Amino acid sequence: MVKRFHLQKRMSLAAAGLVLTLLAAPAGAGTGNISGFVTATGGGPIVGAMVVVYGPSGFVESSGITDGTGFYITSPTLDTATHSARTTNDLGYLNEMYDNIPCYSGCSPAVGTPIAVVDGNTTTGIDFVLDSGGSISGTVRDATDASPIAGATVFIYTQSSALLTWATTENDGSWVAGDGLESGSYYVRTNNVDGYFESLYLGIPYTQWCDVTIGALITVTAPAITSGIDIMLTPGLHRDGFENGNFCAWSSTAP
Repeated sequence: MVKRFHLQKRMSLAAAGLVLTLLAAPAGAGTGNISGFVTATGGGPIVGAMVVVYGPSGFVESSGITDGTGFYITSPTLDTATHSARTTNDLGYLNEMYDNIPCYSGCSPAVGTPIAVVDGNTTTGIDFVLDSGGSISGTVRDATDASPIAGATVFIYTQSSALLTWATTENDGSWVAGDGLESGSYYVRTNNVDGYFESLYLGIPYTQWCDVTIGALITVTAPAITSGIDIMLTPGLHRDGFENGNFCAWSSTAP
């Protein structure tokens, strides 16, 4: 059975970028902190969620992981300044920017409610209450013999072609979207390095010039998982613009 979320393999795009962003962020000498609780709508702590803190320049400057009570406190410490904070999780909850602002992987820190931090003090009460999201799951397999394709990436897009999240296939070819998804309709496409032609759902060839909106829409009703989104890939070399006799219109919104 497919596990709903595998933290190590399916980090959200925001979480995956944190390592590079933290390395790029300038080191500060402040001694301030931010703390609070992350809980689920209706009650109960969310354990293992991350709270990411951005500085005035928009760099990630600190973060914290929730414990068994849902409590977090940020580390490293922060300078006296105005910050913003958001959650990131692979537990199926809808992420938010503080305070109660929906936040997918590409949301800007500038939309967040300012959080004042002062050296030597902890700014408390920066709490998040997250709704349960829906998800999408399926498999990626070889079209010639139905064998699983491990390590392929499945990207999930909004109806306006905005990239929301991704998943990586397991050894059995299974995948589950990491970030929680709001009720709505989404597009899915593959990306692989094993020489297969890429595909949108349902079996629609894809190249880098394709518009993802030519694919079939997948309906999600939160908090349920829309399962059975299975994609068969045909072995072969990638061909720019054409694939199996099909042409895709160029789109600047589909990477």
